[in-house]
Amino acid sequence: MIQKLARESQIDGIQYLLQQMKLEGISCSEDLFVIVIDSYRQKGLVEQALKMFYRIKEFGCEPTVKIYNRVLDALLSENRLSMINPIYGCSPNIYTFSSLMKGYFKAGRVHEAFVCWNRMVREGIETNTVFYNTVIHGLCSNGKVNEALSLSYQMEENGWPPNVVSYSSLINGFAKVSDLVGASETWNVMMSNGCHPNVVAYTSMVDVLCRHCMFDCARSLIEKMVLENCTPSTVTFNAFIKGLCSNGRVDWAMKALDEMKHYGCVPNIITYNELLDGLFKVNRLKDAYVIVQEIEEKGIEWNLVTYNTIFSGFCHAGMLEDALQLLGKMLIRDNGIVIPCTVKMLAASDTAAAASLDFRLFISTCYSPGKIVLERASLFFTENISFHTRLDSPMVRSSSTDAWELLCGSGFFIFIWCYPT
Repeated sequence: MIQKLARESQIDGIQYLLQQMKLEGISCSEDLFVIVIDSYRQKGLVEQALKMFYRIKEFGCEPTVKIYNRVLDALLSENRLSMINPIYGCSPNIYTFSSLMKGYFKAGRVHEAFVCWNRMVREGIETNTVFYNTVIHGLCSNGKVNEALSLSYQMEENGWPPNVVSYSSLINGFAKVSDLVGASETWNVMMSNGCHPNVVAYTSMVDVLCRHCMFDCARSLIEKMVLENCTPSTVTFNAFIKGLCSNGRVDWAMKALDEMKHYGCVPNIITYNELLDGLFKVNRLKDAYVIVQEIEEKGIEWNLVTYNTIFSGFCHAGMLEDALQLLGKMLIRDNGIVIPCTVKMLAASDTAAAASLDFRLFISTCYSPGKIVLERASLFFTENISFHTRLDSPMVRSSSTDAWELLCGSGFFIFIWCYPT
């Protein structure tokens, strides 16, 4: 019954059944408790998962390393490293240490990850291929590619030959630091060792080739992917499109957009953001509008980068009214995502419209109905204000009275230099 409720994410029902089992003296098995922990994780209730683990004995089940590892995974999925504590009676295994190190690497705490490894060695737990791949990926994601490469040699010396996952992480690491030589040499070693590249390896090579403006080579590699029955992904084409747009090759990028659809790759908001950025940079406003319409028609949700890209594009083109209309469409959400104000760009036009728009931007970014965010207001004025406006500006007077009153009522005083007309 609990399994059925778990599949339907019925947390309340699971809690009720557990309580009934407890009252009737029915013990909960290890596998059943794993299902319970996974259910909490799927609903994003990692704190409740931890609390339930601490109460495990109430339900006639002993804490085991298998259950602890599932709790650990749940906490790390939400970056809750600070909530992780050792559980007495549970002896950690290789999976426990791998998960912990993955969490430390993800948080950029490389030193602590290796402290964790040293403890694992002291406890006599042997490494394996999965463990080494976790460390190689962690080092690469923190920019320590040469250390990761050295570890791959050590890995082989210890009887664990690197596999396609190891090489893919290394190639991706070299690509992120634009090291074409390192990526190419690793690719050649991978091929000579009989490892067939996966989509990650191909995508990383496309990325690094584009970073060096080798677009023909990148295009040929995508064609090779197809011949090798490794279908390009959306991420592959995003890397290609980004490289093209960054170098003004927007016509080719637009063709790549059509091509990716041919391969069944669905463009996402990242794809469109790269295209919009490239089109605005070369002043292709009509084409940018077409892309915006396509995003809207497909119902793809805009993110912060989308708003910033379009807003910045309008400002560079001197289309201040369009920028204001775009801003009006944006809703300030409770999660604190707002459009950063590019007021210095606006102020460079030295117009009354720019100053008025700046003030509205300030109101929009710092105010939502019934709530004021002073940190945003302070940051706005200390970092972005580079213009002088007038308190009797029509737009200032027409701005949200509630927002203005909340600002002043919260003890936040704004000094605006007034220049005579």
